[in-house]
Parts: sequence; structure tokens; C-alpha cells
Amino acid sequence: EHVTQERELREKYHELMFNALDKAMKTSQSNQLKTLRVLLEKETGEVMRRLETARRNEVKELAKVHKDKDEVMRMKREVASTIVEKGVNERIRLTEIYEKKKDELLRQHQEVQNQLEEERTKAKTLLQREYEGKLLSTRVEEETETSPTAPSPAPHQ
Repeated sequence: EHVTQERELREKYHELMFNALDKAMKTSQSNQLKTLRVLLEKETGEVMRRLETARRNEVKELAKVHKDKDEVMRMKREVASTIVEKGVNERIRLTEIYEKKKDELLRQHQEVQNQLEEERTKAKTLLQREYEGKLLSTRVEEETETSPTAPSPAPHQ
């Protein structure tokens, strides 16, 4: 009975430990994905600000060069259209990079999860073997203690 209680206690301990590891791993992985998403949003925002600054500068230059108001308005629309196209292309490019990084990160996360699961299985197997060994040795001890002692052979004369 003592061996069984010890086994149950150790199994509980291992289960608690692996559950805590699993929870910490999932929290960390979730934070990594959030950080990656925040990075995408930050880079996208920076690119959009740069493009907007470039658009303003081009419009200022156009206003200096062209005096005809209609021509300046037409050129502003062209610049705005070009900037929108560049913005869309940059967003697509950044999103593709993000998706590749995210896929790689998810692959790595799966590897870590698999390793943790392997360790959990190994620990359970080791505990089971240890328990079986202790149980066997306990039974052998009990059998030895309960079996009648055979008389010692008499010395030869």
C-alpha cells in the first residue's frame, strides 16, 4: 500500500509540474505571437507615415513648379494614387513576411510542444517502471517473510 501511495503522490507531482510547464509554454508562445503582430502593425504604421510624408513633399514640389491650379490638382491626384498603390504593395509585402515568420514560429512552437509531450510520456513510463520494480521487490520481501523457514541442513559428520 505504501508503494501505491508513493506512486500516486509522485504521479500527481509530475502531472502538476508538466501542467505548469505546459501553461508557461503556451503563455510564452501566445506572447511571442502577439509581439510579432505588434511588430507588423508598428512597421506598417511607419511605412504609411513615410509614404504620407513623401506624398506631402511631392505635392509641395508640384505646387512650386506648376502655377496652373488645375494642373496642380491633377498632379496631386496622380501622386495620391501612386502613394495608395505603394501603400497597398508595402502592406502586402509586410503581411507576407509576417505570415512566413508566424508560420515558422508556429512550427517551432509545435516542436516544443511535442518535446514536452515526449518528456511527459518518458516521465510516466519511468514512474511506472519504478513502481513495478518496487512492487515486485515488496512482494518478494513479503513472500520471504511469510514463507516458513526451512530447517538448516545438519552438518556432515
